Amino acid sequence: MCLVVNSSTGDNYSSLTAAEGAASSGATLWARGSCTGLTEISKNLTILGQQPEGYSTPSLDGAGTEQVLTVGSGVTLNLEAITVTGGDGTDGGAIENSGTLNIIGATISNSSGAYGGAIYNSGTLNMLSGTISDNTVVGGTRMAHAHDGGGGIYNNGGTISISGGTITNNSAKVSGGGAANTGGDGGGVLNSSGSVDISGGSISNNTAAVAGGGIANYGTVDITGGTISTNTSSGYGGGIYNTGTLELNGGSVSNNTATTSGGGVYNSGGTLSGDSTTMSGNKPQDVCPAYGSYSSTGC
Repeated sequence: MCLVVNSSTGDNYSSLTAAEGAASSGATLWARGSCTGLTEISKNLTILGQQPEGYSTPSLDGAGTEQVLTVGSGVTLNLEAITVTGGDGTDGGAIENSGTLNIIGATISNSSGAYGGAIYNSGTLNMLSGTISDNTVVGGTRMAHAHDGGGGIYNNGGTISISGGTITNNSAKVSGGGAANTGGDGGGVLNSSGSVDISGGSISNNTAAVAGGGIANYGTVDITGGTISTNTSSGYGGGIYNTGTLELNGGSVSNNTATTSGGGVYNSGGTLSGDSTTMSGNKPQDVCPAYGSYSSTGC
């Protein structure tokens, strides 16, 4: 059962799409129970999950057949205390964001896409708290965008800020093999272009078939806090694979594993700066090729 209540008017709707269509910009919609199908967000809204007695955990569900949310350019969506699940899409399994998406205590899970298992971002994505987990992307097509992957998030020219929350247990797979140019990059996050700023939260237990178990970076990533840990790559860069600009200004990269090289960070012709990020327990080494005082034995 799905019930969506407009907090300002008190009007009730049996679908999120109907509630969105009737709402004024800036409205808060209380979502109760399980609401299925795709909703296009065309105005500034807050979607807040609630669970009164008699209702299941609040969720927006693509039922494994379609995306769940699209956020239009110039639009801000606050997604709070609700689960977005069961999405299946191309640009973002669960969510395609061209506007501003703020994740506040929400969970995006169990979705699959071609570019971003959970979220495809070309706008502004702010992750303050919540979880992005158990999403999958299968790369290997290279038909629509420059890079394939992003088990959790695919960033294509947008801006991402991660100050809290958890990105975990996401995977970037390949189709038809494992060559370096057939996808499978960025188990947690693939930054194809644009910027990612990490000041808190954790990126952990993600896997990539080719490169970047935690993060694959082709743009700019600035790490000032947070943890990148226990991620795995079957090729290069268990924690981070970098061909862009990577700034190591804080936080920690620990206990990540790469089958080939660069357990913590593998830098493939990119630019590294800073040396304030703590690195430990990465296998086979912290950074490859050698950089600063970080361990590079065997590189």
